[in-house]
Amino acid sequence: MKRIRTSCSDNANVTIASYGPDKSKSNSENVKSSENEKEDYFEICHEHEPGELEVEKNVVEGRRMFDVKYLVQQLQNFGDHEKYGCSSKNMVFIKEIRKGFSTSLLFQCSMCNQNEAIESDTKNDEVMSVNDAMVFGNICTGQSFSQMEERCALLNIPVMSSSTYFSVQKVIHDKIRDVAVQEMEDAVKIEKELARDRGSVDKHGIPLLTVVVDGSWAKRSYKCNYSSLSGVACIVGFHSQKILFLSVRNTFCLLCTKYENMKKEIPEHICYKNWSGNANTMEADIIAEGFKQSLPMHGVKYAYMIVKNEMMLDLHNLLNHVFGSHESCASRQFQCTRGEKDTNYVEDLKLCGLWDGLKNAVRLVIQHVDSLLHNVNNNLAERCNSIVAKFIGGKRCNFVMRDSYEARCKAAAASFNNRSTFHSKVTKRLIKQSPTGKYLKRYISKVKRAKQAITKQI
Repeated sequence: MKRIRTSCSDNANVTIASYGPDKSKSNSENVKSSENEKEDYFEICHEHEPGELEVEKNVVEGRRMFDVKYLVQQLQNFGDHEKYGCSSKNMVFIKEIRKGFSTSLLFQCSMCNQNEAIESDTKNDEVMSVNDAMVFGNICTGQSFSQMEERCALLNIPVMSSSTYFSVQKVIHDKIRDVAVQEMEDAVKIEKELARDRGSVDKHGIPLLTVVVDGSWAKRSYKCNYSSLSGVACIVGFHSQKILFLSVRNTFCLLCTKYENMKKEIPEHICYKNWSGNANTMEADIIAEGFKQSLPMHGVKYAYMIVKNEMMLDLHNLLNHVFGSHESCASRQFQCTRGEKDTNYVEDLKLCGLWDGLKNAVRLVIQHVDSLLHNVNNNLAERCNSIVAKFIGGKRCNFVMRDSYEARCKAAAASFNNRSTFHSKVTKRLIKQSPTGKYLKRYISKVKRAKQAITKQI
């Protein structure tokens, strides 16, 4: 008996026991040996986590995903055993071995007992594996494992196990973080150069940047229920229109909660809980962190900040401040130094009937607040929030149990800064070279053309 060691997946080895003709025996002995040993034709010896590798004997149903070019290459010589005059019609299906969406169909020749396998996924390093591509696609479209499972059920495709999914997802999350960090560092460099070109520097030559800030939560609040377990905020360069800083606050860690409920000691692990305050204070804390890190990390100062909501608060307090009522100035962080020195004329204006007319005038200004401050608004940050919402499934999926929410927010930052290169940069970090997949390149070209068309319209 000969043993051929082959690979059915990246992390699982399959030992195929080959019962081909033994030259030391007669033909009748070979036939008898073949009949007796046909049932245990393949012996599988694999090293993997439980549930990752799935084997189905003598039956194959449903649909599979195949690399068509690689499939054609395999079929060209499939079953062609010149020594014994065999052909593909002599190949008998034995079993299927799956690792996620990657499939190996194992066959035995009924004439010479030679073993062959047809693989669904190429081992070519120039393209992502089908498992990496499926999980990365899920992340980019805001999908979860359960949604992928339902989609595959409708397509009649066997889905990868949850353990395989999350192990692949962890690797991709790390690559996304690397790309996001690099994209934000590049954005700061661009913003610094633009500031120097404008002459916007302090007396020490440190660039003074104008930034737009905003944040969002992982859960819809409907303006009444501020109970989200996670939140994100970003700082966007006004002139480069790229994200300079993004961070996440989490109030929950699945493993910590699990062991606390079991009243057991929490094992050492990567904990993503970094916030114990209220959800409505997450945004301010993240933005404050970004401002503190601007000088030591990047050598810049965020000198001017555009925040639509704060501007509106100041305008609502404008009349009170001008006419001597400063009770709300401190709570609204209004730049007020007059305090008790002023005479309060608010009540007099109300009595004489002028107050309502003044309020109507200010209300008109508030309605056109977007045209203030050199016709600027915080739409840049709102655009970032919309892309975050896309990556987290429109806030309809719960991604806050571990690191999914944070990684998807980083993916949104990388995509926001350079959507046309986001997919290729993550792919390049996975396969160690620029991707050559025809349809990925076609999609990237489509995104670039769309961006150019929008730029021309602006």
